[in-house]
Amino acid sequence: MKPVNIFLISIVLLFSASCSQHDQATAPSSSTVRVDNILLLDALLAGSRVIAAGERGQIIYSDDKGGTWKRARVPVQATLTALFFIDDTHGWAAGHDSVILRTIDGGENWEQTHSAPQQEAPLLDIWFSDRTKGFAVGAYGQFYATMDGGRTWKKKSAISDDMHINSISGSAGGTIYLAGEAGTLYRSVDGGASWQRLASPYRGSFFGVLTLRSGGVLLYGLRGHLYRSDAGGANWRSLPTSDEASLFGGLEPVKGMVVLVGQDGTVLLSSDNGKTFRLKKQAGSKIFSAAVRVSDTELLLFGEAGVSRMDVQ
Repeated sequence: MKPVNIFLISIVLLFSASCSQHDQATAPSSSTVRVDNILLLDALLAGSRVIAAGERGQIIYSDDKGGTWKRARVPVQATLTALFFIDDTHGWAAGHDSVILRTIDGGENWEQTHSAPQQEAPLLDIWFSDRTKGFAVGAYGQFYATMDGGRTWKKKSAISDDMHINSISGSAGGTIYLAGEAGTLYRSVDGGASWQRLASPYRGSFFGVLTLRSGGVLLYGLRGHLYRSDAGGANWRSLPTSDEASLFGGLEPVKGMVVLVGQDGTVLLSSDNGKTFRLKKQAGSKIFSAAVRVSDTELLLFGEAGVSRMDVQ
């Protein structure tokens, strides 16, 4: 098997090699949690609640914009790489051991609905079109689908090789994109029933694909490569970033605003629907994997050093 040479795996192996991925003991809830010494790989807003996930099965949440944090009840210790919420209460997480979790109470309590530790291949992203239909993707072309809200999962064949699928993102119209290793790029226009390989603008690895409310699509990844399509992925144009730091996470918190984060404390900000970006660096050369907008002027940044704040004025 070829090595999984992407950030989400290498950073996990570095920080949690001593952690048993097969320990299924439920992590106890806690009134307060320190967040300056925990590896966090994904984060999002579920309503007004901030939720983050990372090493050793840890899921934490904050109801005061990151002022204080509580630990969720999670039945696994496998490192978690991805989160997705369809509304304030219904959410899913995915990670190592091909673990998939679901919650129906806003992330306070989680149940495991899938795992396949024998495959030794992590899941790297998860996405739902509604409360019932969703997909989980990962290393070596792993692709799982559910039609019952994540209670059960079926393994599917979405791509024609075993390249790592690092990211999945879809639009309200039913178009879904997959992006990953060595320029891997696929599109479905029928809600995931079938997939078409797209001509990739770059042969290096993509760590994220982001569908925008405006209909545009962003691809980002290794060495700061960033591309945009306004033609459903039929063609792409390169966007300058003023930096060569790899990009690992992205979000569109409100229409028109796009945030991308990555290596060396890199934060890219756009206020024109992702057409142009300005570079803002966080001191300390941290690696960021996710961001959450908690006010008009402030972001929470998540990564190898836990949680930090950034003023984006």
